[in-house]
Amino acid sequence: MANLKQMLEDLDLRDYLDTQGITYKTSRSRKGTQLILKECPVCGSDSWKVYLNEQSGLGNCFAGDHPPGENFNKWSFVKATIDAPSGKQVIDHLEGYFDAMGYVVEREHRETTFKALSGLPDPIITLPAEGGSIPTYLWERGVTAKTCAKFKLHFSDTGVFRYELNGYESQQDFYQRVIIPVFDITGDLKTFQGRDITGTQEDKYRFALGMPASGAYLYNGHNALGKQHVIVGEGAFDVWSLSQYLWDQGMDDVEAVGTFGKHLSQTSDDGEDQLSAFLMLKEAGLKTVTFMWDSEPAAIRDALKACDLLTQHGFSCRMALLPTGLDPNEATPAEVGRAISQAQPYSKALQMKMRLQML
Repeated sequence: MANLKQMLEDLDLRDYLDTQGITYKTSRSRKGTQLILKECPVCGSDSWKVYLNEQSGLGNCFAGDHPPGENFNKWSFVKATIDAPSGKQVIDHLEGYFDAMGYVVEREHRETTFKALSGLPDPIITLPAEGGSIPTYLWERGVTAKTCAKFKLHFSDTGVFRYELNGYESQQDFYQRVIIPVFDITGDLKTFQGRDITGTQEDKYRFALGMPASGAYLYNGHNALGKQHVIVGEGAFDVWSLSQYLWDQGMDDVEAVGTFGKHLSQTSDDGEDQLSAFLMLKEAGLKTVTFMWDSEPAAIRDALKACDLLTQHGFSCRMALLPTGLDPNEATPAEVGRAISQAQPYSKALQMKMRLQML
């Protein structure tokens, strides 16, 4: 049996993906070149949500249904890829892989250099446009002009994001997309995403190449500084709908925030993760966190885990349940209000009760 540690060190992930016929593309992140996979071998998501560091193999899947804590390293990725029930099968697979190759790829790992040449795609229209107009797509989904202004939304008809990678200029198109800026907890622009309004493009959401992943940040967290209560939705549309409800009800002391997935990121070395954002909000006065992800069993389990995590850090957490099959963007204002008013304080007993109800 070959030395496992050495095999994992020698495993060139890009070559492995090529030989296994796995579809991927590359991008730059704060920690080097990222391999972005179309499909996740664990949860099955096919929306380009798997990010692996090319050199270390460490990574995550940011799909909403991905099991919390199921992160990747080279070993776990290969095991999931071949659906191996045992470690021995992984070792046998790797031995066969290297035997078939007959050599180890000596790829030159050069440090990737990246520089954004435009903040947001250009040209771009700030929303609401002159006269207060907004795209029909947003209006049909219940998004108001006030919301567009509050969240600094833009519309890109033929805009492109320009960047320089390893000294070469390139660009990425964001045609026919609503541009959603993402800010860190201090209010600095960190990244953005573009939502297709045509319904015809392959990727519903497009993410800026080379920019940090949205899941590293607590969406709208910078507007929650000084608030004592936040309501947590998942995506941007959830946050907009919750915000509109809070405004209509005059609940100015409550803010809506979003997680870009049904889990809290908490793994960065530089404090740019969602748990760190919550802790900064706590220092600024945040006491109560109400979770309102959708009410499917998997989402409820994930929300209970998030409540458990934040409770350990001194927060008072609550579970707000919408009717089955709805998220905040799909629910009526009455349903959102009822979920908030009937939210249950989190406790170990509530966790056990809700888990038993889902069996």
